[in-house]
Amino acid sequence: MGADHHTGAEAELLFLLLLAEEFPEQRVVHERMAGLFGRLRRVNVDDGRHGALGGVAVRALGRWDVGRRFEHRHGGWETYPARATGPFGLQGRYNEPERQTDRYGLRKQKPKTSHKRCEMDPNFVNRDKLAKYLEKTLDITRFRDYCPNGIQVQGREVVKTIVTGVTASGALIEAALEAKADAILVHHGYFWRGEDPRVVGSRHKRLKLLLTNDINLFAYHLPLDMHPEFGNNVRLARQLELNVEEGRFGENGLGWLGTAGDNVKTVGDLAQVIEQRLGRTPLVIGDLKQRVERIGWCTGAAQNMLAEAIAAGASAYLSGEISEPTVHLARETGVAYLACGHHATERYGVQALGEHIADQFGIEHCFVDIDNPV
Repeated sequence: MGADHHTGAEAELLFLLLLAEEFPEQRVVHERMAGLFGRLRRVNVDDGRHGALGGVAVRALGRWDVGRRFEHRHGGWETYPARATGPFGLQGRYNEPERQTDRYGLRKQKPKTSHKRCEMDPNFVNRDKLAKYLEKTLDITRFRDYCPNGIQVQGREVVKTIVTGVTASGALIEAALEAKADAILVHHGYFWRGEDPRVVGSRHKRLKLLLTNDINLFAYHLPLDMHPEFGNNVRLARQLELNVEEGRFGENGLGWLGTAGDNVKTVGDLAQVIEQRLGRTPLVIGDLKQRVERIGWCTGAAQNMLAEAIAAGASAYLSGEISEPTVHLARETGVAYLACGHHATERYGVQALGEHIADQFGIEHCFVDIDNPV
């Protein structure tokens, strides 16, 4: 084949690649491309360095970003012609039956379609593309945090299944391995400011599990607390049926304000709703008969924000944990404090974010609830 024919074949291949990217489900495009691959294969079958496809196409594809994107989506070039002309398999995972809950309480979410696709195959998302999407969605550069937000441990490039949980514990990693996950997404990751940086003990065991099995770890702390749609605070409000107000308090506006539903008149009523909706009895500091008007809350370990909640006009404040000084401040000010559990208040944000990722990219999502009494 002469130079002119090489140029013509490359031009035709580029044209078909662009069509396949724009219309990924059109069989005729893939059949036409498979035919071109066949012609190119016959041109250079003896060039062992480039495999069966031949040097012409490999050199061309290596120069084009669109070629690399196509290879990520559809697998290796060597087997593509057979797959393209056979039964179209891109939707296969959508037809899998929803799996049952396993011994970790793993709840599989069947992949959903979305009108807003992200230029990815329906069955997987590129790791770095997902990281950039989450960086933008959660606006992570806006926060001064105590840990790195984003990819904390790098694993395989392709993500087909993601497991979410509150904390990147050993139990969560084991559950992710059982689910054959490619990535884990958590609220509490690693590498916290001020902690011992040595990779020993439990940290060594966890990191070894992730690295040996090539699993990505994504972690988002304050950005996940604060997000207006997927954040822990807004999701806790929905779980407790609190009416969110526009006012915020505390550093970065971490504290939220609102009111309870008509069925909540007193601190005792609020405690009962929390027990029913979160599955644990809150520790209440205050008079159960005291009337509740404005409520302040911040998930996790935000007991030190009680004074700011009081200054913002809250008559009751709830968070996850409690400290010794919290008791005295609540008693002396007459503002009720409800410790609802660190883990219990932060289960809902990461789960909502995982469901959103599954919907956005068409991948599988499992939320794993590792019980924690704190």
